[in-house]
Amino acid sequence: MSTLFTSGQAHAGFTETLPKGTFLLEEGFMHAALDNAWDNDGNLGPIIEEIERYEPGGSLQGIIRPKVEASYDILVNLLQYGILDDLSLALAVPVVLNTEVKPAFFAIW
Repeated sequence: MSTLFTSGQAHAGFTETLPKGTFLLEEGFMHAALDNAWDNDGNLGPIIEEIERYEPGGSLQGIIRPKVEASYDILVNLLQYGILDDLSLALAVPVVLNTEVKPAFFAIW
C-alpha cells in the first residue's frame, strides 16, 4: 500500500485582514495578578522558595516562607496596516502602567 503526499492549498479559518491602504489603531487594557509560579518540573509552587535558616553550629533555626502577590496593569497599543487585501502588518507596543508587589513573610519555628 503506498501513500502519495502532495502539497495543496490551505485555507486559514477565521482570519481577518485589512483592506489595502487601511490603518487600524486598537488599544487594550490588561490587569493580571499572580501569587504562584511553575517550576522546571511543571509543579505549581511559590514565587520565592522557602528559606531555611541555620544557627552557626548547624542546627535548624527556622524556615521562612515568603508569600508574594504581584499585580500589574498593561495598556497594549496595536497599529495595523493593510499592505495587500490579503496581507496585513501589525505592530504592538505594550505600556506598563502600574506594577505592585506585596510581600508577606511567615516564619515557622
